[in-house]
Amino acid sequence: IVQVVNVIDTGGGTTTVIAPADDTIMTWSEGYAFLALSITPTSSSNKLFIQVVIALGSSVASNGTAALFNDTNAISQIGTRLDNSNVPWHIAFNHYMEAGTTSSIPFYVRAGVSNSATVTHNGWNGVRQQGGLSASTITIWEIEV
Repeated sequence: IVQVVNVIDTGGGTTTVIAPADDTIMTWSEGYAFLALSITPTSSSNKLFIQVVIALGSSVASNGTAALFNDTNAISQIGTRLDNSNVPWHIAFNHYMEAGTTSSIPFYVRAGVSNSATVTHNGWNGVRQQGGLSASTITIWEIEV
């Protein structure tokens, strides 16, 4: 491991932007940008292991989708069923890639639900819950090859 960068977001927030649950790749205009983190690799041939955990609550039962973006392009995506309204859900996924550059690489996580609802980041019922301990994170490991 050459370096590790991490962001932990303990704040709350809401959105009503829809993220369709279908056989398409999420676009930059879908869902809400909850997290951002950049890394500057030390070697373009090194690998990046990216771990995402996002905490969401929805005002209605729905299909939730989260995607990892490099700039404005989705590079990894996962969907899950949020069976109950106003309860916490954690969506977690990983992505592994070649660094490909020694310039700064920005990553963003966008998420949302597939029908009209209020989505709460790090909480439910429109407010943050758990005192900020139910946090959303991105962690990136640069792995020397």
